[in-house]
Amino acid sequence: MQDPVDISQAALKNPVICLAKGDSMIFTIRNPYHYPVYLKDSVINSNPSFDYGSFLILSDQMKTKQANNITAPSMFAFTFTVQGSYVFVDASDSEQLMIVRVAGAGESCPDPDRYI
Repeated sequence: MQDPVDISQAALKNPVICLAKGDSMIFTIRNPYHYPVYLKDSVINSNPSFDYGSFLILSDQMKTKQANNITAPSMFAFTFTVQGSYVFVDASDSEQLMIVRVAGAGESCPDPDRYI
């Protein structure tokens, strides 16, 4: 399992991440206005059938927290089961971009901690 990715006040940490197929990421969301959103129309995405429904549910949950003025931190976990590239942005700042590259069979990440 990948180390948690901290979604803090206004930035995505470690904007390019390499994972092995089947690895999970845990996002720590400290502010309900800053959470990962899958950028489905990015030309960098390489899996046209990616099921990003979990990220849509996360968005609904964060909007509920916003509406109810709930500021308690949240955690969100997702397992990447298909190799490819996936682009995410911060919900409140689309200039904060994160690319997740999932290595397939016969591929490996460039270094042991998997951050590029």
